[in-house]
Amino acid sequence: MEILHITAHCGGGVGTVLQNYLKYKSGDNSQKHKVVSLDSINPEAKDLLKKIDVEFVDKIYKKHSILNQEIKSADIIVFHWWNHPLIMDVLVNVKLPACRIAIWSHISGTPPPNTFTNKLFEYPDIFVFTTPLSYLSPEYKNLTEKNKKRIRLIWSTGGVERLRHLKLTKHNYFHIGYIGNLDFTKIHPDFVNICKNVSLENTRFTVIGPINKKILEQVKKLKLTQRIRFTGYISEKDKWNELSTFDVFGYPLASHHYGTCDQALQEAMAVGVVPVVLNNPMESFMVQNNVTGIVANSTSDYVCSLSRLKRNLKLRRELSDNAKKYAFQEYSLKKMAHKWDKTYADLIRIKKTPKFWKRPSKSIKLKSYAVFVESLGANSGIFDQYLTGNNIEKVKAIDQMASLGRKENWTSENKSTVHQYAKFFPKDKILQLWSQIMKS
Repeated sequence: MEILHITAHCGGGVGTVLQNYLKYKSGDNSQKHKVVSLDSINPEAKDLLKKIDVEFVDKIYKKHSILNQEIKSADIIVFHWWNHPLIMDVLVNVKLPACRIAIWSHISGTPPPNTFTNKLFEYPDIFVFTTPLSYLSPEYKNLTEKNKKRIRLIWSTGGVERLRHLKLTKHNYFHIGYIGNLDFTKIHPDFVNICKNVSLENTRFTVIGPINKKILEQVKKLKLTQRIRFTGYISEKDKWNELSTFDVFGYPLASHHYGTCDQALQEAMAVGVVPVVLNNPMESFMVQNNVTGIVANSTSDYVCSLSRLKRNLKLRRELSDNAKKYAFQEYSLKKMAHKWDKTYADLIRIKKTPKFWKRPSKSIKLKSYAVFVESLGANSGIFDQYLTGNNIEKVKAIDQMASLGRKENWTSENKSTVHQYAKFFPKDKILQLWSQIMKS
């Protein structure tokens, strides 16, 4: 069985999941996997794919004839999907030859601009969630019972098995650690103040992730540079060594964050580092309160929970043991691969059919700004109003865009925002204008 994986790029969290999955499956002679990347595959990923004898092609976004030939040759196509400009442009504007497709969503489907759409659900033969959180999306709830039967759930994981060798190290201080994106689309906007309010003696914070200048400025302003250590980006090996020194995984994320089945949270639990999280939907699915960690109801409750864990070593050890056991049970490559094998078995019985996006005219390619609008589905209102409204309605739409642009989940230069679309399609004047308005 030949399986073709199509992704926007091969790096970061999705790349880790895909590479580790392919490494795990490398001994299965019944399946032959290949990777096609619309953008680049980083050198480390290329080296790994070569070692495990997986063919790959990258920078194929504009080479539609090559893409279509790869699709024709495969038995099954897996689209690794999130609202990425290149992925969406291919889905919307390229008619694919007869094939069997599973779309594996690497986002939860909320909030916008990281949302599902009705057309997206209609596109593949099977649609796969990476988290039960996606069942709460309004788009899923509005599906017919027939279409709901095409939905599968497969937890996404980079595999916690590779952390089995790590042991927690002893030290004479209380160590609270954070690993992940420091963009305010992910981390709680009041993160620094939350750390400041943790006034526990002999306590240190370590923050691992790409440096955010705004957070560093806040740390300096509040004179916390001696308490909070920022490592910046570090290698996986160094990250795991740091992780094994944490007593608690302090992980306060923004209520609007885009996560689904967070890899850093999985890894912390697998090592036995007790997670303390806020009661956002994703974390509430991943952490069982007072069983595998603590789910706090507010930032003040979060601070109190850290204090409670510092004082109560017995509780910390109990939660640590439970977290480790749960992580190896739920977030293993073995379990993920088994569920994919069952999905492949369902797909291979489906007849191949051409795939195309339901746009107004199949013969007219949608411009880049229209692809962005398509990606938002039911959340595209103000952008539609700008395009189709009269002058008064257009002015109102501009005001609403400017207001929307101040919300954290719309501010990132990446993460599916208009700014990311404008970056990938610099010649589209409407995208450039919308980006400018939303930054104003």
